[in-house]
Amino acid sequence: YLPNGFIGVAISNYTSLYGIPGVEAAANNTRIDLNQTRLTSRGEFRTGGDVVDTVRFWLGGTVYKHDELAGANEIAATFRNREFEGRTEAQFVPINTGFGVLTTAVGIQGGLQKLATSGEAGSLLAPAETNRVAAYIFNELAVTPAFRLEGAARIGHVGVTGTAAQFPAGLLPDGSDVPEIARSRSFVPGSASVAANGDLPFGLQATGSVSISQRPPEAQELFSKGPHEASGTFEIGNPDLGKEQATSTRRMRASRARRCAPSST
Repeated sequence: YLPNGFIGVAISNYTSLYGIPGVEAAANNTRIDLNQTRLTSRGEFRTGGDVVDTVRFWLGGTVYKHDELAGANEIAATFRNREFEGRTEAQFVPINTGFGVLTTAVGIQGGLQKLATSGEAGSLLAPAETNRVAAYIFNELAVTPAFRLEGAARIGHVGVTGTAAQFPAGLLPDGSDVPEIARSRSFVPGSASVAANGDLPFGLQATGSVSISQRPPEAQELFSKGPHEASGTFEIGNPDLGKEQATSTRRMRASRARRCAPSST
């Protein structure tokens, strides 16, 4: 702990070896040998200033790999995922307005993900990379000590690069002679939400909210192009996919929910 805050770091490792259900998988003794290492860090510093009250940061990185084993210990396919993400947030000193006390926080977030497959799964997904950057704002207006209004918004940029496959009509799903082309896609997803929260007896809270969120397609959805032996599927991505958008509402109900910022995109 620091005099005006804290910094924490954690590292974890997860390993697992498990079989795949199914008659054919049992006959081939198909198994998944998984290994994941994750590093996370979080910190907070209270400035004591007249403008910025608190500065926070989050950092994280994951190195993931699993081998699909067959027979004794033969590696039939390998899947790799490396992902790193960071976020910094500044919370301003609350301001007394004519409608209540306003608390505002702004932040920026960035991330990088690299996916790859090899072995028999090499035809499923060529190396793909995803870059993300976003900015967001969260506001809470305490109209009374027991009633609060919240509003939040987020805008970002996502770039995905990889290798797409074009599947002509009549092509057999064996992955042979599939035309491939390098593709790069760019998306600008956004999200926004408003909410009203009221305190109830026994530590409960009544909440109502409306939110709109957009999600860009993942690299697997864009660029998958071959058989996946473990799941027994032939996966075909669509490199021309666009953003998904969802609108959700929540009627006033009692819960122990905390504040809600815009969903990550």
